[in-house]
Amino acid sequence: MATKFQCRPSDLYAMQDEVLALYFDRAVYTFGVSVEADIHQVAETAKNDKQAKASAVRVLHKWLDQDKKMKGRYKDPGAR
Repeated sequence: MATKFQCRPSDLYAMQDEVLALYFDRAVYTFGVSVEADIHQVAETAKNDKQAKASAVRVLHKWLDQDKKMKGRYKDPGAR
């Protein structure tokens, strides 16, 4: 994020407290690295680019808790 926007995530939210800003930046970084690692892991096992992209989207939706909203998927039996 910092590379793309040339600023820290805490700068985007104009955080004044430096300690809080540091922890926020670390949290954003940790979240991003974790999501990228999961996406990379499923992309490596894919047979082709189409399957890799579909798997990456599923991982992202799972991380963002949007798995239930995806069309063409089976409903989670545990969901009410």
